[in-house]
Amino acid sequence: MPLMPPPIPPGEAQRLRCLHSLQILDTPPDPALDAVTELLARRLDCPVALLSLVDEHRQWFKSRQGLDTAQTPREDAFCAHAIAQPDALVVPDARLDPRFADNPLVTGEPRLRFYAGQALRVDGHAIGSLCVLDRAPRHWDAQQAALLAAMATLVESLLAAQWRQRQAALELARLHDFALASGAVMWECDAELRLTWLGPVAPAQRALAQAMHDGSWRAGVPLDELGRPQPGRPGPALALAGLGGDAADAALDAAYEVQTPEGARPLSMRAMPVRGRGGEVVGWRGVARDIATGLQVRRQSREAEAHDRRHRDQLDFLARVGHELRTPLHAVLSFCQLVRDEIEGQVPAHVQRWLGLVDAGGRHLLELAESLGLYCEMEHRSLDRGSLALAPLAQCCVELMRPQAEARGQRLALAVPAGLHALAAAQPLRQVLFNLLGNAIKFGPVGGLVRVEARADGGGVHLRVLDQGPGIPPQLMHRLFTPFDRLGVQPAAVPGNGLGLAVSQSLVQAMGGHIRAENLAGGGCCFTVTLPAAVPPSDAAAPLEACRAAH
Repeated sequence: MPLMPPPIPPGEAQRLRCLHSLQILDTPPDPALDAVTELLARRLDCPVALLSLVDEHRQWFKSRQGLDTAQTPREDAFCAHAIAQPDALVVPDARLDPRFADNPLVTGEPRLRFYAGQALRVDGHAIGSLCVLDRAPRHWDAQQAALLAAMATLVESLLAAQWRQRQAALELARLHDFALASGAVMWECDAELRLTWLGPVAPAQRALAQAMHDGSWRAGVPLDELGRPQPGRPGPALALAGLGGDAADAALDAAYEVQTPEGARPLSMRAMPVRGRGGEVVGWRGVARDIATGLQVRRQSREAEAHDRRHRDQLDFLARVGHELRTPLHAVLSFCQLVRDEIEGQVPAHVQRWLGLVDAGGRHLLELAESLGLYCEMEHRSLDRGSLALAPLAQCCVELMRPQAEARGQRLALAVPAGLHALAAAQPLRQVLFNLLGNAIKFGPVGGLVRVEARADGGGVHLRVLDQGPGIPPQLMHRLFTPFDRLGVQPAAVPGNGLGLAVSQSLVQAMGGHIRAENLAGGGCCFTVTLPAAVPPSDAAAPLEACRAAH
């Protein structure tokens, strides 16, 4: 007759998790548990007594009397049957029980005949059993069953107590590690503010711990949220004394400057009252933390916020100024052109020159006002982007700038591969290229070469404008994109308003890219605009004529 396998109890996965959480499998013998099995074997006059734990594929004996084997397969285990039923399992004669008649522990050594086992439960899960065995059939009475049940309850209590002890040790270890990792010092004092306990201290907090130990913390100077002294507020000692009433929510949460062996340090102190049986405050428990770094970050954050507010106010002001200037400037330029047309050939040449200067100055102011408006607008918005073919756009810009370059005797060269696409907006990118090409032509030498190149690399597209000009002084490179900063270049030498690069940077950033400049080894400068790469759209790329028309 084949061996009948033991049934799998309901909730087997949870049962195994409970067993493993005890962390008791394969551990050394426990004298207390060995005393239980020894007493049980003697009182019931059985040669074998076991404390068996039923794992997934085996039963392992935490304590055993009269048996040399430390474990057996689960399919052979009597205890695997015992944990699957609510009451004790009693087998008077295994040879007559179909579940065990062919069990190798019955048919072979140790030739067991009798078994009585009581399931051991922890947190509602049967993790094993306490059992006695004999090599001869036996009668089992109620008194013996009561003794086995009582001893099983004792073992359950011992296992639960050991588990709680291990959990408490684990919690202490966790608290120790958390305290060290947090950078805070845990402390406790009595009602007179005498230190009674100090938690684990990391090396970086030894000076703070010393201040807590010697009591200098009690004379701390109150600080505000930015670390500024507030002498009118109470220090820690007076603050805790004032919180010593019956209020259930009494707590200290403040910052102080405390003298430590390493000098004055800003500390954050939080404390809760320890109350006696009558509700009176008998001490305080809290944490202290050095907040020098946090205060510095907070001050920097406040300064950055103030800077951002000033910057936004300045942009709003400049945008209003630019808007208010554009309308009268258009009128000035229109009337200036009407006057020039009306008196052409009727006034001396120097008067015509004066009118030309008025027209040039007005156009310069109009360009400045429009650049201001564009710069301010880009600081507050992002752009709608799409897949943009770079070759036709770059060719359009080069052709439109060629007359200006030829007027200075310069050459323009283009090397942008066909089919290269970037995630960008057409009009803003054209404006960026016009600005960069205009600068390259203005600062380049007569007869020089300005090149426009592009390549794809690592998910990005790099569009470069290279010139043969004098380059940028390294000590001024950090000011390159600052609005109105022309790096010391006078307008009389090179015309401009100092906004072109600032506008270009804002446009590129609004398209999700970035722009940088570098001096070339052989002379000259290179501006690189990096944008996300894009796949070609399903429709054909816009022709060159469309670019010209848009411009």
